[in-house]
Amino acid sequence: MTQASSTTTSKTGKPATNHNFISISLIIDNMGGALNKGGDGQIKQLSRGNQSYAYASPQNYRYGLRQTAELLFGETMSPIVDNDKSTAAGRSVSTSGDAVKYWDDDLFGYMGKDTSAKGKKGAQEQVKEPGDEGEPVAPGEGEDAKGDGGDGKMLTRISPLRTSLMIAMERGNLKADTLTMNRVNDSASWRENGEKVHSGYMQGVLNLSLSEAGRIFAGLRSGLKNISPSNFDAKSGEAAPGSNLAARLEQGELQHHHVVTGKSLPMSVYTLPTQERLRRIGVLLKSVPMTVTGAHQTLGYADTTPRVTISCVVHGGSSPLHGLVTCQGGVLKVDQNAAERTSRSWKSYLRSPVYIGVDPRLDLSPFEALTQGLRDGGAEAVLSTPLEAAEALEQFLIANPDLIE
Repeated sequence: MTQASSTTTSKTGKPATNHNFISISLIIDNMGGALNKGGDGQIKQLSRGNQSYAYASPQNYRYGLRQTAELLFGETMSPIVDNDKSTAAGRSVSTSGDAVKYWDDDLFGYMGKDTSAKGKKGAQEQVKEPGDEGEPVAPGEGEDAKGDGGDGKMLTRISPLRTSLMIAMERGNLKADTLTMNRVNDSASWRENGEKVHSGYMQGVLNLSLSEAGRIFAGLRSGLKNISPSNFDAKSGEAAPGSNLAARLEQGELQHHHVVTGKSLPMSVYTLPTQERLRRIGVLLKSVPMTVTGAHQTLGYADTTPRVTISCVVHGGSSPLHGLVTCQGGVLKVDQNAAERTSRSWKSYLRSPVYIGVDPRLDLSPFEALTQGLRDGGAEAVLSTPLEAAEALEQFLIANPDLIE
């Protein structure tokens, strides 16, 4: 284990990193699939101006990613636990909150009850940090203003993986599915169900913080309290003797740690071995082109594996290549000049080639134009299939592990 050392911090109290992210834009072809429905059983829609667009929630897609990682790549998902806390919507449940052990807790974040002895007491860990205004938590994992459920007994981890809505690329395209057959007394009857189905291309974007994947924060601020304060000393940030954290450091599950110092209280940062971090990132990359997601799949299944992916490592949390592919009349199109201008503007922030994955069943000409436009603007661009693109980016990261630091 590497000896603890001091380092600089950002204004958020996190250690300074290279701020590299994987940006993945993806397009799916939803041919009548029931991707995501609201509480009224209808397809979810949002409005822009006076136009409505079908969409699927980020939680819906992340659920599909979890299933793919578990079924195809053998990842063990974090068990669901009951937080024994009633809310307006019912009882509160969460994953077990172990980012060291579980792939999804690491990459997807969590907010759950601290079940350790010290966590149950709560009082000792609620130390006010100078100038602490709280740390934002990933959307959909809401905490109250204190960021810990208000009782100082919650573990929180900001999701390194950001997930957008999956939004229809064209308005409308909703069709009423008016009749459903029921069997009553051995005879068939038909009734109107009032439901609608959507058909058309949909797009979304994923953004993964490479410096936060596989990096465990042992702090007292919201989003950075990834492990129970029972594992470390709040003043020094050192692992407590005999704690679960100390045992994991001794066993090599965590490769090294350093103490972040600054105006606020010290915070320890523990890092999984580089090889394990790269493996977890690789599982995510390869899960994307193989993920099928949706609700009501018995009667509303569609092949929602992405038809197009555009992925790269970019400095900063932006996704500058998202939106370069448009849809007109059900046909995907690319403005080669726009691709060139985008590439020229952002090339100094790109840290990898741009990997463009296209389903072989699609017309390749728009994506050949996209590839050439990016190249003309100074970026390195590679055209292949979605799975080949994912594997190529994984291999690029393995060959350049400094990108995840």
